[in-house]
Amino acid sequence: MEIISVLLKCVPLLGIFGVGLYLLLTAIIPSWREPGWRHYRFYGTRRPNLKGDWLVDMGLVKPTKPIAEGDMDVSTAVRFYFILGLTLVAGGVLGLVWVVSSSR
Repeated sequence: MEIISVLLKCVPLLGIFGVGLYLLLTAIIPSWREPGWRHYRFYGTRRPNLKGDWLVDMGLVKPTKPIAEGDMDVSTAVRFYFILGLTLVAGGVLGLVWVVSSSR
């Protein structure tokens, strides 16, 4: 039973590791990039629509508009993806090491 609890603790960390690996591969390998990979939207700190997105999906409420929107430079986007991916990979690996070592 202890093995199952350790594996359940590792699942979110494996997800974090996977997202970080995806971001690293996107930064390093140009053919890995999807169209529009540099596009960003910034919504700010306040979101006026607190009712939920299901109302937007039904067409009852208009979606919130972004404050800023555009495309990053290629070098800036590569650096951003690389740093964020490296951080997530390191966090996932360190979290896995911590969970496994604390379960002994």
